[in-house]
Amino acid sequence: MDFFHEDFGPRYNTAWAASGLNTRPPPGQVYNQMERGAKQSNLGIYLSDEWQIHPALLLSGALRWDYIHTAVDDESKKPPDEPADVTAAYAKRRKITNTPVTGSIGAILKLTPAWSTTAQISRAFRAPSGNELTSVLAQGTTPTIVSPDLQPERSTTYEAGLRYHAENLYINTTAYLSKYKDLIQLQMTDMPHPDGGFWYQRRNIGKARIAGLEIDGEWYFAREWALRFAVTRLYAKDRTNDVPLDGVPEIFGRLAVRYGQKSASWHADWVMRAANHRDRVNPARETPRAGYAIFDLYAGADFGRMFGPSAKGWKFVAGIENILNKAVHSQVAAEDVRYSRMVGNPLMEPGRSFVARLFHDF
Repeated sequence: MDFFHEDFGPRYNTAWAASGLNTRPPPGQVYNQMERGAKQSNLGIYLSDEWQIHPALLLSGALRWDYIHTAVDDESKKPPDEPADVTAAYAKRRKITNTPVTGSIGAILKLTPAWSTTAQISRAFRAPSGNELTSVLAQGTTPTIVSPDLQPERSTTYEAGLRYHAENLYINTTAYLSKYKDLIQLQMTDMPHPDGGFWYQRRNIGKARIAGLEIDGEWYFAREWALRFAVTRLYAKDRTNDVPLDGVPEIFGRLAVRYGQKSASWHADWVMRAANHRDRVNPARETPRAGYAIFDLYAGADFGRMFGPSAKGWKFVAGIENILNKAVHSQVAAEDVRYSRMVGNPLMEPGRSFVARLFHDF
């Protein structure tokens, strides 16, 4: 069982002329309410089990029931400039309750001690969040209006895979097909924006399909060395409008070389993250994205192995990401084709960054 609650209060904006380095708002500055607030609670109850019906065949199944309640603030808390049609739409759908039943069923068939095949069918459900129903973004490259009529999205995914697991090498290959109904996506509307261009809105686009092939694995090719890899190929289409889906990269992957055995107290990783040139786009909403290769370097320590049982579970990782400080645009970020390429259109991948994490494994 799990529970989630979100309280998305309304946001406010204002503007004033700053003087020199003083950016504080003047006394009595008026703030304008942008949107209504919303709350969402989600209670989920799920069961899962596995059945070893034969030494070579393992079946698995899962069943989940959710109670999702979304409540948008009433009319007394609406922004002063809320359009009448939006007020009317919220009046019809201010409180929304969804009770979806989802689940999956799968199987693993062992062909030999090293080779096995997998298969799975799963159903999924996603209710729009309170943020997605009420959020407003007045500025930026994708100015967004509220979406009071947004419906939940549903999907069915079919998967099949082939696995090879040996002492020093494992490889997983998975092919899948996901079919979506009422997929939620940010779409450009035909409503003009005061600063030029058009407003955007989250909408259900109808039917969509995403097909993919994933290959990942790990190879211990020497006593202290390991090679880890993962690559994904995707093909995504909005079947209702017969155009490619926005923000879906075509080929991307990760290659890592690690020094340090699993039982070692420390390790070092050299990582390459890469994607190919993406030219399969909807020209009304995106322009082609250039391919890239970004390099990272990390070092980590297992304090439990270093200092004994008193530090068991504590680990530390530090590193430099995008070592060459390469400037590349994100393959998945939204883009406004009205404007030329800039740092925020679409968003850039982070430049050279220093990162550090201290965490505990239970």
